[in-house]
Amino acid sequence: MASSKASQPIKTECEKHGKQLNSYCPSHLMPCCDECISTSHSKYHLEKKLCHETDIIWKQEKCKTTDFISEIEGEKENLREIKEHLQTVTKNSSKLESFLGIHKIEQKVHQCQRYVEDLDDDERANEVEIKMKQNDEIEKILNKLGSLESLGEVIVIKTEVAMKREASVKRKAQVELGKQSNINNMTMNIETKIKINIKKWISDMICLMDGRVIVVEDDDKVNLFTPDGKLQKQLPIPGKARSVTQINQNTIAIAYPDEKAIKIFNMENETVTKVITLDKRCYSLSFSNKSLAVGLAGKQIRIIDLEGNKLKSIQVESKSNSLYNLVYCNDRVIYSDGVGKAVYCYDESGKQIWQYTQDLSQPEGLCIDTYGNIIVTDCGSDRIIVISKDGQDSKVLISEEDGLKNPKCICFKHNESSGFICDLRGTYLAKYNLK
Repeated sequence: MASSKASQPIKTECEKHGKQLNSYCPSHLMPCCDECISTSHSKYHLEKKLCHETDIIWKQEKCKTTDFISEIEGEKENLREIKEHLQTVTKNSSKLESFLGIHKIEQKVHQCQRYVEDLDDDERANEVEIKMKQNDEIEKILNKLGSLESLGEVIVIKTEVAMKREASVKRKAQVELGKQSNINNMTMNIETKIKINIKKWISDMICLMDGRVIVVEDDDKVNLFTPDGKLQKQLPIPGKARSVTQINQNTIAIAYPDEKAIKIFNMENETVTKVITLDKRCYSLSFSNKSLAVGLAGKQIRIIDLEGNKLKSIQVESKSNSLYNLVYCNDRVIYSDGVGKAVYCYDESGKQIWQYTQDLSQPEGLCIDTYGNIIVTDCGSDRIIVISKDGQDSKVLISEEDGLKNPKCICFKHNESSGFICDLRGTYLAKYNLK
């Protein structure tokens, strides 16, 4: 009769360390305890740790992408609604109703165009590739795996993706007023309104020291006007301009976002005397105290000298990814955020001094008077607003009832309390007086 042996019980404790077996090493094909993992099987532990880190980062990037797609789908839905509204306005309305309806639709379309342009500088639009980078120390200390804490690191590589877009918008400003510091006593009147009929999106405007006016078409030409508002010429500068500021009597600086460059231009000789190259797209310029404040992609303001050397860099708050309108004066930088419906003030150290968010629809152009009060064009509500130097008070100087449609840019004449306003589409220059 055949005999049989009793089956051996399965061991659940480590013979070497006397601890519970709770892991399995695929490299050595054996179960192991926590102490085994840390001493003899650490490579498996590190592989597991690295894979876990990879899963976490993958989920994070996937979540960001999903949210971004949902956001874009929301913008697409907005455009569809705008299209349907346009058809309704043009078919079933009177001429007056159609005019007013189309005016509102144009503002919404402009906001959509701004959103599309911002995608150029939104890192969420970049192509994402997740790679495992080997720790360079592995080969050197392979025989000391017990002390190795990681097989490497998980890194996210984001590659800028070329995007097609069409329009956009932006800003800058200058100075001077007279004998007024209390904004409650300020008044503005429109002296005359001159038709210029550029009929393209306008991104910036300045009054030169000699009284002439420069109007920049958005991503296009630089137009020079006489002091009475007549087109004198288009400056012979190649490229797609965005912003302009005056450095001295004969010299201006112009920002070219696509080229990531600032061109210094001599007005008398009509030549580019210097090109300052940057590492980011530049959207706005303002000159003060022998330095340029540059509004860059990625919500950054950089202070540079005229040789292009970086003096300071300020990371700022903004719902717009790019800074389109700013003014640099008295060691402070003030900029508008059209998407966030706000105006901000920062000092050169990067400290936010104040933010103003009351009753703004789409703040765009800025200029500063002698006392530091900020004059703002609120393009979305057809108004001109003054904000006190400390950002605490404001007053409406020009309202929708005054008939100034879509004011985009504003500037003072040199050492005067008067200046010009230009609309978003470049149809008029309005000469104003501030008292």
